Amino acid sequence: LNTLLNEELIINQLIMNQNKVKAEKEKFVVEREFDAPVEKVYAAWTDPDKFAKWFGPKGATVAHLSMNLEPQGTTLYCLKMGNGFEYWGKFIYTEIIPNEKLVFLNSITDSEGTPAKMPNNKDWPLELITTLIFEVIGDRTRLTLTAEPYEATIDEKAGFEKGKDSMNKGWAGSFQQLDE
Repeated sequence: LNTLLNEELIINQLIMNQNKVKAEKEKFVVEREFDAPVEKVYAAWTDPDKFAKWFGPKGATVAHLSMNLEPQGTTLYCLKMGNGFEYWGKFIYTEIIPNEKLVFLNSITDSEGTPAKMPNNKDWPLELITTLIFEVIGDRTRLTLTAEPYEATIDEKAGFEKGKDSMNKGWAGSFQQLDE
């Protein structure tokens, strides 16, 4: 009986470990340190004029931006890519701690702000939960961005995994612009 209980315990631990690995696998995390105080880096995310100057991959411009920074408030934006393609998106803020943390649902949308499928990845999740952590490191700021699928199907989670390289390139370009 003890042998059976030990085997069952080992199997349960293996299942729990697999779930933990799977949960970590589903997250996208990027961290960057900026040579600026936390207030300045936070303002780059929360001040519409500052946000419009850096947000989006290299070569993109913010063609439309409306920002309502309050719980359940939204940011609706349009990125115009170098090839002329317009990419609409929306944030719905769920948690705001000034100079420390922003949490929002992030989605690709149409121009009215209705969630839509990503044109070049039909398996992309309709929504991501995105968390920004702003940390003071002396006179610098460490920004940690975590994104993960929100209420996604198995296919959408797989689409998210496939899109991580593209996300990494996009955020690297955005953060480089923010750093400038």
